[in-house]
Amino acid sequence: MGASIYAHTVKHGSSAYAVCLQARRQAGLSQRALAAATGVSPSTIARIERGRMEPTFALLTRLVEACGLELRISVAKPRLAARDLPPLSVEDRLRENDGLAAFFLVGEQHRAR
Repeated sequence: MGASIYAHTVKHGSSAYAVCLQARRQAGLSQRALAAATGVSPSTIARIERGRMEPTFALLTRLVEACGLELRISVAKPRLAARDLPPLSVEDRLRENDGLAAFFLVGEQHRAR
């Protein structure tokens, strides 16, 4: 496999829907075409991409490979441990929370489609 994709690093939850969607779009495939190539129903692809279904690792691998890509997962120590971070001021914490709330809303809007 020549190409590969990398999902966003997610500490809690899953980004399987993002991996599936990105791989399918990168390959230029419709949900129906990906479903036909992998032997699953188009509704299964739609549920995965909306975050309503969590695929098994084997299924996610099959989906990505049907797009002509390779799924890579690695386990590593964090580059910077939380205990090594300087404490945040109240203002910085509020800014960080605003950013996380906006990120969460985007994900919820994507799943609601």
